[in-house]
Amino acid sequence: MQISKQNLINTLAYIIAAIFIFNCRSILGDAFSVGNIPNFVLWVATLLWVLIIYSSLSKKQFTKLWYCSVIWIVYIGLFLIFTSKKMNTISLGISIFLFIWLVGTDYKNDNIPVILDKYAKLMYIIAGISLIFWILGSILHIIHPTGIVFTGWTGNNRIVAVPSYYNLYFETQTNAITMFNGISRNSAIFLEAPMAALNFSIALLINIYESRYKNNKFSRVVLIIAILSTLSMTAYIFLLILFGIKTFYSKNNFLGKYRVFILPVIIIIIGILGYIMLREKFTNNIASAGVRANDYTVGFRAWMSHPIIGIGISNYDDLKNYMDLWRANNTGFSNSIMDVLSGGGLYLTVMYLFAYIRGFIVSKKAHNTYRIVFVVMMFYLFITTFFTYTYILLFILCWFALESLPKSIGE
Repeated sequence: MQISKQNLINTLAYIIAAIFIFNCRSILGDAFSVGNIPNFVLWVATLLWVLIIYSSLSKKQFTKLWYCSVIWIVYIGLFLIFTSKKMNTISLGISIFLFIWLVGTDYKNDNIPVILDKYAKLMYIIAGISLIFWILGSILHIIHPTGIVFTGWTGNNRIVAVPSYYNLYFETQTNAITMFNGISRNSAIFLEAPMAALNFSIALLINIYESRYKNNKFSRVVLIIAILSTLSMTAYIFLLILFGIKTFYSKNNFLGKYRVFILPVIIIIIGILGYIMLREKFTNNIASAGVRANDYTVGFRAWMSHPIIGIGISNYDDLKNYMDLWRANNTGFSNSIMDVLSGGGLYLTVMYLFAYIRGFIVSKKAHNTYRIVFVVMMFYLFITTFFTYTYILLFILCWFALESLPKSIGE
């Protein structure tokens, strides 16, 4: 049976999307000792992808991709000369080089890469499975763990045992939050609930972006419920901001007519919910709210010591030197913007900011509200969540930076 080019591309897109999920703080790396196999699969899948689509590229497209690739090689090469973390820099350089070609040779000629579409579909499935186990296992205890997985993803790098349900769902945070009647947080297949919330949130943004030409309301509801089940304050604020933006730009007669009353209510809800959850976290030391807030100070101190080049990509051993003694038992980091600023200095931070700014400007010029919301909310996640060098973020930033001016979308 002959396999069409589109079927091959879709298959590769699912494989690459699955690797993105695996790479974004998934506990499956601890459950299955796979080493560098995912990275190798990504390289092979990217090579096959480019070879399949190569014949469809125009000379202008091919020249543009090589032009962007050379600029990136020179840019990261100069950084490599001066930074102390050579291997981490090379890894970042290779990743973005691959994503330049993946984004630039995207098979679907529309406004969102096919890989992100497959990522959202996989996350929808993961969200549905996690909700089943979260309700029947973590809350009702009708079903029970079938095994344990050991992980060192803790504030002090101490190895802990994590209950596993058929390696499809993991209870990484069994410490309950009292304001929600003591229920545990849904972390799905990720190392912690905030990372599950992050991936659900990105999938929701993609889902909303595609809603203008797809009827996907049910999957959107599942993703929203999954986000709520993580009990993450960052994710709750994300949802409220997203709903507020949707209300502001909505063409719905009811929302449009009463937005002047609805928006203040949303702001009040954000304030009250934020206060309650912050008080809960500070009182019970759940999620270490004080540490999360202090990370911005720590990152700033580290950046000021090496403002241009930074202390080195993912150089968390040196970053600990800028932490106060009271943080000795919780030296993890929690946001991306100070991570890249401290590790890569202004040199790498400019690269990240360029992608966001260009994504916003291109969207604004095209009057594409869906894409504006996508860029703005991704920046919110960037300043509140720790996923600086994950594949999913780097790929999205390449999309922002390389995408040509899209067609205007009728709102």
